[in-house]
Amino acid sequence: MRFLTVPPSSPAVWEAILSRPDLFGVIITPKSARSLRAIAEWPLFSVDNGCYSQGESFDPWRYLSFLRKLQPLNSHCLFATSPDVVADALATEWMSWRIGPLMRGMNYSVALACQDGIEDMCLDSIWCHFDVAMIAGSTEWKLSQCALDVAREAKKHGLGVHAARVNSWKRLQHFAEVADTADGTCLAIAPDTNLRKLTSWLEEIQSQTSMLNASRQPVEPDLDALVTRRQRMLDVTAADDDAVWDSLGPELLAPRPTLHMRQASSVPTATIQHALFGSGVDTATERA
Repeated sequence: MRFLTVPPSSPAVWEAILSRPDLFGVIITPKSARSLRAIAEWPLFSVDNGCYSQGESFDPWRYLSFLRKLQPLNSHCLFATSPDVVADALATEWMSWRIGPLMRGMNYSVALACQDGIEDMCLDSIWCHFDVAMIAGSTEWKLSQCALDVAREAKKHGLGVHAARVNSWKRLQHFAEVADTADGTCLAIAPDTNLRKLTSWLEEIQSQTSMLNASRQPVEPDLDALVTRRQRMLDVTAADDDAVWDSLGPELLAPRPTLHMRQASSVPTATIQHALFGSGVDTATERA
């Protein structure tokens, strides 16, 4: 497991990020990001949308503009998280499906922030559009068996798994079997002391995971799901066309109240699909 920390101020943490990319990386938001030159020095980084802290003030268009500025560096970006609504799987999935193709058009690996209730949705059709499943949501849901089952299902479909807000040994252990990466703020508080603890924890988890994998029969991936997911990735690359950006009106990406997002499920899929991709998208890929 690799731990992604907020941009550090401690020299010791900086050294760990540079010398141990197998254990550490950086996670940034539009508000916490530094200059492109500073970000370019990091071996690995990821991008969070900042919805958790911004709430209703989150601006999807500003987030997309930020990702465009980072494009020259996205070759060492692990993933960028699509917009989400905390603890609301339906609103998150709808928002992510609208914005995710534009992120993929900029050659980012797109992470879906899995929220409370996603286990009741059609996961096979959701996984086709994403590269990483971020286990987010309320604390109660994130630490539940449902969340672990969702993570395992994502792995089966070829996605990476990221665990959000992990700041203790107990939580690291909880996600050790399923998560490829985790994030937290523990290195921003007493960084030198916590760095020694966290390094020890991560090395122990890596050792446990290596032994577990060596003794376990390999899991056969769902090849049909992987083929479908790959085809949908190819379909949405049309979003890289600047004409798509130019055609997006402010009403499509404007900040919205959560209630509006919940009501958005009544909008026909074909309407949103046409707004994003025009008439060139095969309707056979329309979501169930």
